[in-house]
Amino acid sequence: MAVMKDTLVNWFIAGKARGATHMIIVQEVLLHVYHQVYVMPGEDVRLLANFYGDDNGGGLPTVENVNMTRVRAVYSFSMLMNDQIGRRSIFNFD
Repeated sequence: MAVMKDTLVNWFIAGKARGATHMIIVQEVLLHVYHQVYVMPGEDVRLLANFYGDDNGGGLPTVENVNMTRVRAVYSFSMLMNDQIGRRSIFNFD
């Protein structure tokens, strides 16, 4: 099961209001639970994404890491929400 669009929109708005630069959507594999991780100014979005999904050598997280989590998406708050929400595969690190 994926994250509902309304939930993503609410998370996006909340993260932008907090002053975050990015939002990483993480799935806990065994529990089938999704949650958001906000990246704040001064934090490295790639480093945080790789914490939840190991680097595959191309700068993107692999499907699964030892923490049994998957990075499902990376949203950038410098881009318009409507250009990102609803897209199938989105990893906006810029």
